[in-house]
Amino acid sequence: MKRSDSIAIILAFNEEKNIEKVVDDFYPYFSKLIIVDDGSTDSTSSILQKLKYPDIVLINNEKNLGIGGAFKKGLKRALTFNSKWIFKIDGDGQMSSGDLINFFNHMDSTNSEYIKGNRFTNNITNSSMPKYRVLGNYLSTLLNKISSGYWKIYDSNNGFLAIKSDVIKLFRMEKLKNNYFLENSLLVEANINNIRVVEVPTNTIYEDEVSSIPIIKVVATLMPTFIVFFYSRMFYKYFYSFSFTFIIFLIFNISSLFFLLNLVSGFFSNGLIICSLISIATVLFLDIKNTNESTS
Repeated sequence: MKRSDSIAIILAFNEEKNIEKVVDDFYPYFSKLIIVDDGSTDSTSSILQKLKYPDIVLINNEKNLGIGGAFKKGLKRALTFNSKWIFKIDGDGQMSSGDLINFFNHMDSTNSEYIKGNRFTNNITNSSMPKYRVLGNYLSTLLNKISSGYWKIYDSNNGFLAIKSDVIKLFRMEKLKNNYFLENSLLVEANINNIRVVEVPTNTIYEDEVSSIPIIKVVATLMPTFIVFFYSRMFYKYFYSFSFTFIIFLIFNISSLFFLLNLVSGFFSNGLIICSLISIATVLFLDIKNTNESTS
């Protein structure tokens, strides 16, 4: 049954094998589908042009903008339809319309504002997910918990999500990443605006996949971005109110800076280390408390 209050943005890049199946799968549930072909070089575009469904809006990017760039372009169009909810769905065939009932139930029975899929609540999904993906997701999710402030979100990288239109209008579009950090930057913006985020169980379909990318190398690559997310969020969320959390955050940074300067000069200070550890522990505790209060 179509949801008159919901629109879905489907993102596709070189998905000639999956895109028609994805559209067929999700079309019956939404008042409108906005499909963004993000500069595909295969036959994705021609397949989309042949679709006969009404209530489909096709957006063709001349060049690849990245998943975040494509989403923002689709989002700009979606907001013109004044729908209450906007879904993000990937065109790779790894998401199932059978999980929509979990989203719809939360939409109808709770005051949720931002709903994310969670692949780790389902043992079947865990067993079918390639092991390198499981490890990589756990590591990046831990980093995301710190940077976003959402310690109760366990699958931060899951791109199957729904956000209220009124909520996403609060987000700074220029701060949403154009690359695969999109989902992480969405959570950062949600936390800054004290948005309630919940997760629902989802299944994910994986083909046989092999990765030669070392997990440690990937985490090391991600670390700088998550650090930027953390500092950006702390600044925008707490600076203007000059709250107690921000004052402790300043103490942490000052003590850490002096510790690093002294370390470079060959001076080792236990006092500065203790001060840094206590202050960052206090910051995280207060931040978790604030986030839990706004998302409970």
